[in-house]
Amino acid sequence: MLAPSAFLASAAGTPHIVQALLPPMTLLTTRPQEEEALRLWKSYSGSVDPPTGNATGTQKAWDRPVAVASASSLISEASPFARARLLASQQKEACAWLTAPPLSALGLRMDNDSIRVAVGLRLGSALCIPHDCALCGAQVDETGVHTLSCRKSKGRLPRHSYLNDIIKRALTAIDIPCALEPRGLCRGDGRRLDGISILPWEQGRCLVWDATCHDTFAPTNIPFSSKGAGVVANCAAASKRLLYSDLCQSYTFIPIAVESAGSIGKDALDFLHDLGRRTRSKTKDPLSYLKLYQKISVCIQRFSSVSVLGCSSTELVFPLFVTL
Repeated sequence: MLAPSAFLASAAGTPHIVQALLPPMTLLTTRPQEEEALRLWKSYSGSVDPPTGNATGTQKAWDRPVAVASASSLISEASPFARARLLASQQKEACAWLTAPPLSALGLRMDNDSIRVAVGLRLGSALCIPHDCALCGAQVDETGVHTLSCRKSKGRLPRHSYLNDIIKRALTAIDIPCALEPRGLCRGDGRRLDGISILPWEQGRCLVWDATCHDTFAPTNIPFSSKGAGVVANCAAASKRLLYSDLCQSYTFIPIAVESAGSIGKDALDFLHDLGRRTRSKTKDPLSYLKLYQKISVCIQRFSSVSVLGCSSTELVFPLFVTL
């Protein structure tokens, strides 16, 4: 589908070379190849207006309408489960693990199983053969998504701890010490917040945060996640704000809500943007903002793999999971 875009961009970007190579008489004839490529491009892009001016020589300008039309067609025809997966894959922050360099020192190196499971979940490919979950006994289909919402999943608690550790390290890097699970700050059921800054964050108030990760593909979440990327995370953030409404008067409360497909809630995005900006100003590293998103994205994908692999019995691990 992108072949006409490549041809049209090359044809528009090299007329001076064509004029230098071909005799003048050939330049007066029509070019049926370009007309055919333009016809195909319009059929793929939904008959939108082609690029004009300097953009005609850039393949990106030709590719984008085709990609947008193709994505819209896929989403409109997809099932609710597939629509939730496609919408999540369109959020820029959910794709940060794809551009993360494999640097162990930064916690960005993903093992083979993590990459395989992450790619399989992104493409909706079969990750395993149907089997009974070794943790709760529920039926696991070939997509393996049950393991992401299983309450006995082996990846839930480590993911939560690692996510909070990322936030704490990022705050410490800009000279804002903080403590995890502070005593004395809890909601009605006795559960404590995930973290608090020792020094003020903004407007003279200390920062408190609570992290949560909801499964994009859980049956109860599909009606919401199939409407837009990050909808489930935003709902979880709203619930967190309601639970800690009393603290919002004295502290700056930030709910760090993410989804198993990688989507991040709006409150968390605004906070991470501010945190990345402060980190860039402090460390003079222009990529600090991107590295923060990559760490969180890799964290989500890595422990999704732990959840998928941990749902099977030991003797079934290796023959169970097929190659993509």
